[in-house]
Amino acid sequence: MVYVWVHLKTTKMPNHIKNKIELLSDEQEVKLFVEKFSTFFPAKESLSHDGNHIYKNESGEYGWFDTNTTVFFRRNMDAVLGIPDGFNPEFENEFTRMPDFEKVFPVPESIKAVGNSVNSSVVDCVYKKYNKPFSSNPLLGSLESMNREKVKLKPEDQMQFELACKAYEETGFSYWYDYNQYHWGTKWNAYSCEKISDNIFTFETAWNGVPNIIKEMSKSFKGTIIYKFSDEDTGYNVGSFKIASGVVLDSDRPEGGSRQAYDLAFELRPEYKENYELINGKWQYK
Repeated sequence: MVYVWVHLKTTKMPNHIKNKIELLSDEQEVKLFVEKFSTFFPAKESLSHDGNHIYKNESGEYGWFDTNTTVFFRRNMDAVLGIPDGFNPEFENEFTRMPDFEKVFPVPESIKAVGNSVNSSVVDCVYKKYNKPFSSNPLLGSLESMNREKVKLKPEDQMQFELACKAYEETGFSYWYDYNQYHWGTKWNAYSCEKISDNIFTFETAWNGVPNIIKEMSKSFKGTIIYKFSDEDTGYNVGSFKIASGVVLDSDRPEGGSRQAYDLAFELRPEYKENYELINGKWQYK
């Protein structure tokens, strides 16, 4: 079922993509750009990437609490209402998110109101009600059609369904995952953000690089942005871009497994290089 797959994809751990942006301009212009697209977060309770509060017990078991629905999740266990005994919130240190995708394409309040945990049947029912077109991919389109024909809304999902309908009417998207994927090019905001120097920043994204959102950001920058990304699957899903004023001046997407792709992967994650050796001009895992 297509939307069940989507829902599961939002909860399992993704491939982490290492991203790097280098801002080429004068000092003042770089400072203005960084201020425009950065957000400082004080120390607070730890949140998962989909906005749920992270809890942990003395035995080291983790759980996730959705404050909107009061549902508590644990791996390989049924979800329950409320926080089980023995679980306490985790806290995270203060940090600065650079870049903050919310400052490029803010998530509408109607999308946020739907909640972080969305039942796949709710999404199907919304798209069925509004006759959303099926995927152009024949297989996915067929699965979507079959799924919508037999979907039924549970009474306990009625409120979330109504919120999702309102969000769809206002934005064309029924919940955060679809909105983020379309506007940001990835399902979560930037994380593991680090400032390397005044004009160089690294961050991670889920599953994909984000050249389109960097291109959008570049419209507010009087200079050039060098953007590179690399999947944690070393030597695959990598890219390099030169962007200015909303225009991609140059781009390179090396073939997965090529010498060039590995070199770019090692540039972004130099610590990985020690696990490989160059044999007959090709990088191979030791």
